[in-house]
Amino acid sequence: EMQFHPPVSLTHVGPQSGPVHGGTRILLQTVGTLPAMQHFCRFATTIVPAYLLQSDLLSCISPVSATHGYAHLEVSSNLQDFSSTPTEFEYQLPALLLSVTPATGPVSGNTSLTLRGANFQRHSAALGYTWCQIQLVKVVATFVNSPTLLCAVPALQAGYVSVELTQNGHDYTTSGLLFE
Repeated sequence: EMQFHPPVSLTHVGPQSGPVHGGTRILLQTVGTLPAMQHFCRFATTIVPAYLLQSDLLSCISPVSATHGYAHLEVSSNLQDFSSTPTEFEYQLPALLLSVTPATGPVSGNTSLTLRGANFQRHSAALGYTWCQIQLVKVVATFVNSPTLLCAVPALQAGYVSVELTQNGHDYTTSGLLFE
């Protein structure tokens, strides 16, 4: 007996961007997801498996993209009918963190760090996705221009701490830069 199920609808996707090298874990809030079915995400023309986490929540991993820019992101339960309301996923060139100045500051914090590098995205900062991670503390990054961001150092214990950056709240640089 053949059964008809309407296509799955997307209601929210996060994060909405990730690096072109792929590997970003994306959460998709949906309507019409059936637990007994297999699910898929389609990024432009590339299809990857999606995993049901809850009755209305799927997860998939972004595939590699040959170019940066926007790709339609859709979901399906049968590889034939995809969500009628695709969303845009932005593939970004990976942020490159090259230097942090000053190199030292007081343990009381509130030092303004200048981060220099490449591929910093203005709109990621405007959407609140750009953060510095100083040791394990996340602080909002302020976009100055493409090679420059600012972050306020929180109060920390004395010693060297790592400084990294995210532009989607999930994928962090691995620069190995330190602040004391």
